[in-house]
Amino acid sequence: MNDVDLSIQIVNYKTKKYLEPLLESISDDLVNENLSYEVLVLDNSSGDNLNDIIDEWNDRNVHVYFSDANNGFGAGHNLLANKAKGKYLLLLNPDTLIIEKQTIPRLLKTLVKNNALVIGPALLQMKDAGKGPISLKDKPKFKLMPQEWDHGELVVSKKDKVTIFSERLVLGEVAWVSGAALLMQRSTFNEIDGFDENFFLYKEEEDLCLRIRKKGHSVLYDPNVKILHFGSVVAFKDKYFAASLAYYREKNGDEDTV
Repeated sequence: MNDVDLSIQIVNYKTKKYLEPLLESISDDLVNENLSYEVLVLDNSSGDNLNDIIDEWNDRNVHVYFSDANNGFGAGHNLLANKAKGKYLLLLNPDTLIIEKQTIPRLLKTLVKNNALVIGPALLQMKDAGKGPISLKDKPKFKLMPQEWDHGELVVSKKDKVTIFSERLVLGEVAWVSGAALLMQRSTFNEIDGFDENFFLYKEEEDLCLRIRKKGHSVLYDPNVKILHFGSVVAFKDKYFAASLAYYREKNGDEDTV
């Protein structure tokens, strides 16, 4: 039996300065909602001192855990999911920020209403990159713009055998949504054994969504719900993407690859 409605999972790796604004934005978003929740933060052997986070947030449904080794994004979320008590899991990157009212409740409502197992919001980025983190009070100072590749369409390029991205204006089924902000049923996450930990970083959410779709379930993308994502604040794509893509293709062929 689930003790809470929602478990919000955050894997930290040298992103402490983003955690406080994110936690504040989560708290503000859910303060007047009839929704029980917990926040689980994992420090992925980053060396960040999170003692002040623990002291300030320990009595506010935030639980901090520590890993002895950095085994990657998926492994970190698998560890947190094993500790989660919620019926639903919301995965958030530490470099995200809730910037609209009722963001999380609206996303959850859409997931339930459409009988889907996974849903992702539209991700926004700041026009002037590298100025994060910011808090909600800073938001009016910055121009925000859509972030590309926050989802992949079901259509696959015949020439390149890759998932096609196009900006979406309406709710609909997609091939995958970004792991930077991903909401799903915990029972589904457990049923498919969570993330494949052979992916250290990149492609793991695409693989997870593909496995869910192969079971005949829908993955939804809702552009009406928007979350700010600073992006690439620690990891560089060139360092990990090639290995993840090679493993993805070895495992799944060219299906839904980018």
